[in-house]
Amino acid sequence: MAAHAHAHEHKVKRYTGLMDWLTTVDHKKIGILYMIAGLLFFLVGGLEAILIRIQLMKPLNNVVSPTRSTN
Repeated sequence: MAAHAHAHEHKVKRYTGLMDWLTTVDHKKIGILYMIAGLLFFLVGGLEAILIRIQLMKPLNNVVSPTRSTN
């Protein structure tokens, strides 16, 4: 029976660095990633709000225009 005890053992892959954070199942790390993503989107939204306010400061302002698209 002792010979069969090792048959189902396998080595678990352990990543380091960024790959460890992206593939984690640790609830604390997932919470930190969630807060970082929320902060990032909050900053992007704030930047967009500032751009819109600059656009609307005076009539015919061309800070944000349709010709500045990357398409």
